[in-house]
Amino acid sequence: MKKGKQHLLVILVFCLIMSFILDADAIEIGFTERAINTGAFNFDIWRGVGDTSVIICDNKTYDNCLYGKLKYDDFKELKYEGNVFGADYYSVIPYEEGVKITLKEDFLKDQKEGCYLFQAIFTDVSVQVELYIVYKETVLSDAIFDFNRWSDNGNAYVVIPSSYNDIKIFPLLFEQLKLDGCIVDRTDYSISSITGATVLMLNGNYIKSLPKGENIFVADYTNVKGIRLRLNNPNPIMPGDIDFDQKVTAADARLSLRLAVELETKDSVSVYAVQAADMDYDGKVSAADARIILRIAVGIKNANDN
Repeated sequence: MKKGKQHLLVILVFCLIMSFILDADAIEIGFTERAINTGAFNFDIWRGVGDTSVIICDNKTYDNCLYGKLKYDDFKELKYEGNVFGADYYSVIPYEEGVKITLKEDFLKDQKEGCYLFQAIFTDVSVQVELYIVYKETVLSDAIFDFNRWSDNGNAYVVIPSSYNDIKIFPLLFEQLKLDGCIVDRTDYSISSITGATVLMLNGNYIKSLPKGENIFVADYTNVKGIRLRLNNPNPIMPGDIDFDQKVTAADARLSLRLAVELETKDSVSVYAVQAADMDYDGKVSAADARIILRIAVGIKNANDN
């Protein structure tokens, strides 16, 4: 009986630990599994002509375990698919307390489009190096992926799969995000990857600046263009709320006045902020708009009054 209780206790403890691990995985949902372009070593994208190189040195990585271990004198060999890579197909030279490895066109020209993994072997460490070969651009005009449901708070994310109709979509080759033909600032979203898929997360404050209803973004990669991302935004633009904090304050009036006298330009704020500042709907931001916003801020006027 005593052994049975002990056995049951072990099972309960195991379940508790597994539950904690699974919860942690669910919370992370892969957003921090691998940040894009943060310390990974990659050959320059090869587009069908010439050689391609990668620089491996201390100031190219955020991994403290690698510091001081990437010197030219410590370099041993390059491996590809687990085998020693032929010395005739690459060269290595000293570069900035590290090395510069160059793959030769003689090898590259026989490879198909895609991602290739190499291992640079040093005395004490082994470093993974990725090579991307891109021969052409593909437009995926029929591809559309939805952000998770957003309800007026937090961030919104969408997962772009690693392939679509046999076309590879590599997170590392992500270039830009556009909305209505305009490039979205990188401070308004983040990019990460999980198991080869791209995870794109929109900042909650940025989402609040978008118009109510359906917003179609377009994601471009080096090799794939025109991937549509759909966000349904239930949040309307509040007249006078230029900084999108869900209230009209003197700060909004000040920003409106700066827009009116061109101390702030339309290029420095979103098009939706300009819409929120145009209180008399005459298509421009003027001192009269700033006056109305200030009256709303101090309670003399209601935002919905004509």
